[in-house]
Amino acid sequence: MSNEKLTLDGPAMIGNGIERISYAKSNLDFAAELRRLLVVKGFTDFECELVDLHRNVSIENQIVDIHLLNNVTKAFYETSDRFRELYLGLIAQLAESIFPTDFLFQETPTIRFHFPTRLPERFRDAAGRYLGHHNDGMLGHSHDEINCWLPLTDCRGSAALEMASLDDSISALKEFALSIGNDAETYSRRGRSLFFELMTSNPTYGIKVIEACRPLPMHYGELLVFDSRCIHAPAENDGSETRISFDFRIIPLARYESWTREYRSAGRSGRAFSRGDIYAAESGKQILAGRSLPAHSPHATVTQ
Repeated sequence: MSNEKLTLDGPAMIGNGIERISYAKSNLDFAAELRRLLVVKGFTDFECELVDLHRNVSIENQIVDIHLLNNVTKAFYETSDRFRELYLGLIAQLAESIFPTDFLFQETPTIRFHFPTRLPERFRDAAGRYLGHHNDGMLGHSHDEINCWLPLTDCRGSAALEMASLDDSISALKEFALSIGNDAETYSRRGRSLFFELMTSNPTYGIKVIEACRPLPMHYGELLVFDSRCIHAPAENDGSETRISFDFRIIPLARYESWTREYRSAGRSGRAFSRGDIYAAESGKQILAGRSLPAHSPHATVTQ
């Protein structure tokens, strides 16, 4: 136990907690570069439709480990100069049109391949249902961050990301916080496993969280931006299509510079959430200043 108490109250980091941003995918065609890279990396023999990727990738490369990572995702920790250019183009558009103040951004986004395969046994309840519900604060992140999730395929149903509203999330998190003595260190280092334990040991609470999280249908050409306190979960994809997405985090520069403690990943890497490490050395506005933007910048619409 630490002396730092967990703080969950406070205004939404963006809009009312969750926003859907449309962008011109003709200018930022991540999917086309991904199809090319899948061939280059030897996972496919030709540039197939991404929703059909599971039909063209060996099953051993689709199976995920306890961290929800498969061989394809791991291979895409390194992409290409072209993908990097597209990513920085998106960052520049966000800096120009969405976020009025400067921000830091995750140096390398995580590309996730969500095949229609069974997820690990680690977070299953007695009935066998997968309960991967969490927020990034339970994994060592600061609540000052803003999550960004971009699908590279249309997604719906069990292939969509499940999400609770900010209000519902804070309500559920306050109950969870009481169960761990409102201890910030416990929350950030062991939060995800303890949250799962509460969901399974207290069925009423578990149902409350499950029912609060609803699938958010998304289209390629949209970006989901949400407050990092929002509880979310990957559903077990029992459909007939592969879902591919990438995610990254940004943090307002002023919030980052006000930190009085270090934040470090509770995951495999243990890396620091610091400028020049997980966050890029350059800020969003610095990236914007060094580029000329495409004609169509994104616009935001509130989803919840």
